[in-house]
Amino acid sequence: MVTRRIEKSKWHFFCDKISKIENLEEKHAQIEIAGIHLGDEMTAKWLPLFGISYSPRQDEVEIALKSLRHRIRHPSGIYVEEHANTLLSICVADRESVLHVVRLSSPLSFQLEPIG
Repeated sequence: MVTRRIEKSKWHFFCDKISKIENLEEKHAQIEIAGIHLGDEMTAKWLPLFGISYSPRQDEVEIALKSLRHRIRHPSGIYVEEHANTLLSICVADRESVLHVVRLSSPLSFQLEPIG
C-alpha cells in the first residue's frame, strides 16, 4: 500500500474522475473525522457513495453519500491510499489539521498515475 498526496492543481480532476466511475453508487463508504480537539468520530457508516467534488471557488470538498453531504471547507491536502491501481481510501485534511477519512468497502479500480 502507498499513500500519495494529490497536488492542489489536480484536486478538481481527481474528484471528477472518481465521480464518473460507472456504478459508483454500488460502492459503500464510511467517513471518519479525527482531530486533536475532536478525538475520533464516525460521521457516516457504509452508505452508498454518489461522488466527490472540489469547488475551487468555494474552496470546499464535498463527499456525497446516500442521505448525506459531507463538506470540508478550506482543505489543506488530499491524500489517497492505493494499491495496484486501486483506490482504498481518501483523506482530506482541513486548515485546522482535522482529518476527514473516507474508507471504501471495496477498492475502486482506475488509473491513478495522471493525477500526480
